[in-house]
Amino acid sequence: MSTDYSKLKISSTDAAQLAAEALGVSGKAEELSGERDFNYKFRTSDGDALLKISTPDELDACIEFQSALLNHLSMEYRSSTFVDEQGETRHIRLLPWVAGRLWSSVRPITPMLLHDLGQKAGELTARLQGFEHAHAARYLEWDIATALWCKDQLHLFEEDKRTLLASQLDAFEHIQPKYNELRKSVVHNDVNDNNIVVSDDLKNTTVKALIDFGDATLTQTINDLAIALAYAIMDKENPLDAASHVVSGYHEKFPLREEELELLHTLVSMRLTITVT
Repeated sequence: MSTDYSKLKISSTDAAQLAAEALGVSGKAEELSGERDFNYKFRTSDGDALLKISTPDELDACIEFQSALLNHLSMEYRSSTFVDEQGETRHIRLLPWVAGRLWSSVRPITPMLLHDLGQKAGELTARLQGFEHAHAARYLEWDIATALWCKDQLHLFEEDKRTLLASQLDAFEHIQPKYNELRKSVVHNDVNDNNIVVSDDLKNTTVKALIDFGDATLTQTINDLAIALAYAIMDKENPLDAASHVVSGYHEKFPLREEELELLHTLVSMRLTITVT
């Protein structure tokens, strides 16, 4: 798609107007950050919601896949399309707003909160078991299963970093026979510190929700835990101890297998390799 990004962007005022015209909902939009969609906090007389407007290159199949996933999880939403000023058809959706703080802003991250994150991630994995969709098996660079694409980009790094990343990629390549035999399912695939909403309660902080299913895909099930760990243990003084709390909570809600645990360390490193690449 050759359209300039600035021409795709929609002001908060126009977003509110589009919501009224396409979805029949009146309110005030406040712009938020986003990787692919344009996102807005949408304030209505009935409360807050999340307004998402796609770019023209977002495939209908991707939107259908996400909608089916939300239906599977019994999440309420509204969806429609509109034609923008360039004549491109775009999707507009209204989803529930989850009040709270993002994990990235929470300090301190206690063992109890790490355990709760593991439980919430495990619960989501369990709820997605059995969910199938024709577009679930799509290629994503953020899918740990595809991480070997990073090998072609090692030249971008200085020698010491290139050596470290190459060793991690070699380790991942070495485990491929075992890795390919692991159970697969549709997973969230992006439990990072900005997709975890935490309660405002400073004394008994809990994880309220895991948000943003834009990277959901069919892949090795254990990848979801690896991704959650990659961000949850970052900057921790004792990362292995922090990881144990997340893994314990996850295992309580979605029992892990020995062959999955055996490869978990390498899969965490692959998520971080993808991130820096």
